[in-house]
Amino acid sequence: KLSDALNICLGRFYVAVGLLSDFHKPTDFFGTRRSEAETSMIPAVWHETGLELSGKVRKWNYRFQFVNGLDATGFSSQHWVAKGHQKRFEEIKATNMAIVGRLDYFVTPKILGGVSVYRGDSSKNRPKPDLKGYQAHVLIADAHFRFVADRWCIQSMYMHGNLQNSNL
Repeated sequence: KLSDALNICLGRFYVAVGLLSDFHKPTDFFGTRRSEAETSMIPAVWHETGLELSGKVRKWNYRFQFVNGLDATGFSSQHWVAKGHQKRFEEIKATNMAIVGRLDYFVTPKILGGVSVYRGDSSKNRPKPDLKGYQAHVLIADAHFRFVADRWCIQSMYMHGNLQNSNL
């Protein structure tokens, strides 16, 4: 931690996409399962290895991350890219990297609004090189809102995604 405005992290950390990256503990969500809206589309409690620059400037929090990309063998029409997190095998490939950006604004300490974007190729992170010559760029963007007061918590999120060459 260099200052409140600049932190540098090299190692393993949560990918700053969606609300679960910050609110993943059992006391942060309702019920016994994490939000199906997020876990059915993106990896639940998604953590990767890479470099992160983050900080807080007044009411703004930012995070920029450079991480290993997803593995396209885990993609499907049922779970989209949720099963693409590279944790199924002993070796994690970093042939294709991804960039992540997140910007949050705290209207008050209890009201948060923000956006995040993930962009990276995933075709070369597969265990077998069976997609040579093709790219599988993943784009995930979200806008999120959270309000917490006493026993009330209201949160919402809009997520948009695109997968290049998804037919392959």
